[in-house]
Amino acid sequence: MSQFSLYRVALTLLFVLVLSACAGTKVVHQWQTDAGPVEPAKKLAVVAMAPEEGMRLAVEKLIADQINSAGGEAVASTTIKGMRGKLNRPKAEAALKTAGADAVVLVFITGARKGEKLQRSDYYLKHEGSVTYTDWMSPQFAEVYSIQEGAGYYEQERTLVLESTYFQFPSADPRWTIITESSALEYRATAKALAGKIIGQMKKDGSL
Repeated sequence: MSQFSLYRVALTLLFVLVLSACAGTKVVHQWQTDAGPVEPAKKLAVVAMAPEEGMRLAVEKLIADQINSAGGEAVASTTIKGMRGKLNRPKAEAALKTAGADAVVLVFITGARKGEKLQRSDYYLKHEGSVTYTDWMSPQFAEVYSIQEGAGYYEQERTLVLESTYFQFPSADPRWTIITESSALEYRATAKALAGKIIGQMKKDGSL
């Protein structure tokens, strides 16, 4: 194998290692009502419980945008009049109905788990030098790197357990619930991964 081919393989392996280091979200439990089919929502409000208003808005918008990209009609609840600050059920239901929302996805953290300490490999790129190769009859130059494995380090696995429940007006009974476990603790990554699970459930039950 040529040095340039080794260079390309090294970069490809590094990319795979970075992807494999990205945390994921998995469904650990799901439930769906047997009270008949779920009608597609004309206007779905995403309501997220978060410790800060700005974080709540960002999470709701990320999930709503993903649902809209999948063909739904969703809106972040923080953009609806009367849905800011502390909420209770009567206040939230009145504000959502006034805004024309006919369904709600409610997302909140139900717990967090801390796993055992895991030993991780520490990978880095080492510069091996430069090579010259021919591409379409023209000389080209490239830097060659190899992937090295360091001494490694210890990391404690942490996960968030989130519950997403779908309600459809006028009934106040839940239509489905999915419980997910996410090790993507950065809230944007968690929201995007969770949105994919919500969309999958909505497609499954006919609400999208």
